[in-house]
Amino acid sequence: MNVLHVIGTPGLGGVQAYLLDLSKYDKEYGISRTLLSLHGNEGELKEKFLVNGVNCYACDIMPQDYGLRPYRLWKGIRKFIRSLFFIKLFRVIRRLQPDIIVCEEPSNLNTQLFVSRILRIPIIWHIHNEYQFVNVNKTIFNWTFEYIFKNNLSIISDSKYILKKNLLEFKTKMNGQWDRIPILSSTSDLSTMVVKGKPNKIHHSSQIHLGSIGRLTWQKDYELLIRVFTKVRKKTKKELYLSIVGIGPFCNRLIKLIQELGMKKYISLLGQIDHEIIPSFLSNLDIYVQSSISEGSPLTIKEAMAASLPIIATDVGDVTMARRNAAGAFSAAYGYAAGY
Repeated sequence: MNVLHVIGTPGLGGVQAYLLDLSKYDKEYGISRTLLSLHGNEGELKEKFLVNGVNCYACDIMPQDYGLRPYRLWKGIRKFIRSLFFIKLFRVIRRLQPDIIVCEEPSNLNTQLFVSRILRIPIIWHIHNEYQFVNVNKTIFNWTFEYIFKNNLSIISDSKYILKKNLLEFKTKMNGQWDRIPILSSTSDLSTMVVKGKPNKIHHSSQIHLGSIGRLTWQKDYELLIRVFTKVRKKTKKELYLSIVGIGPFCNRLIKLIQELGMKKYISLLGQIDHEIIPSFLSNLDIYVQSSISEGSPLTIKEAMAASLPIIATDVGDVTMARRNAAGAFSAAYGYAAGY
C-alpha cells in the first residue's frame, strides 16, 4: 500500500510528529509512505522521516522568493507560476502513483480533490483544526462537494467539534454519512513524556517556571501570553519565568516586545529544539500554557498531560481544559501558585 500524505512542510509540528511515529510501523504492515510538501521541503523532521524510509517530495504552491530584481516583475512571474499549481500537482502525483492520498494540509484543497478525482485515486481529508477554509475557494467547494464526496472523498476529523466547525453546513449533502465519519485524533507516542512520581514543586519554591511549545505565529498569540505574564509577574511575590519553544515569522516581533517590557531576564525564546529533548523541557516546568487563538486537538497539551503538568489554556478549538481567556487563565494560575 502506497500512501501519500500532503503536508505543509516536514518541520516540527503535531501532524508531522504523528506521522513520524506512525511511520515506525510501516514495514510491519507493508506500507510505503511518502510526504508531499506544499510550502517547502525542508524542516526539522525531514532527516528522521528519511531514516524511517519515508520519502519527501516538494510541490510548492508559491515559488520561493529569492529577492530578484526588478522585484515587481519576478513577483508577477511567481504569481503566474502559482496559477499553474494544478498542472504541477497533477504531474507529481501521477509520477508518484500512490494507492491513496491523505490531505493533512488543506491549502488549495479544491485542487487536491480535483487532481485525485481525475487520476481516480481515493483521497482522505484529515481535518486537524477549525480553520480549514482560510485559503480555499468555498464557493467552488460548495458546488462540487456532493459529487466529490460521493465518488472519491473520505473524511477523518481530530474531533467532533472540529468537524462541526468546518462541515456542519454540508451535513445534508453527506447522505446520512455524517455520523460514520471517524474521529481520529492525531497523537504520538507519549510514553517518553511520562514522569512517574513527579513532585508538586509549586508550594515548595519561590520560583515557578511556565512554558509553551509552538510555532511563533499569530495563531499561538504569544504576544498576549507575554503581556499577561508580565502583568501577573508584577502582582505576585513568586519568581515567575516563562520559556517558549519554537520558531516562526513572529520571532523578531516577540523579541522586540520582550525587550520593550523589560522582561528579557524572565522570558526566554528557546528557538527550535529536537523532539527528543521535549520530555526534559516539560519535566523542568511547573505549569504548561497554551495561549492559542486557533487550535484543533493539540499534541502539545497531550504531551504536557503525560508529563503530569497543570495546564492553562485558552478556550479554542477542541481544548477542553480551557479558561474563558488568557487573562482569566493567568489569574487562576496566580491564585494556584500563591496557594489560594
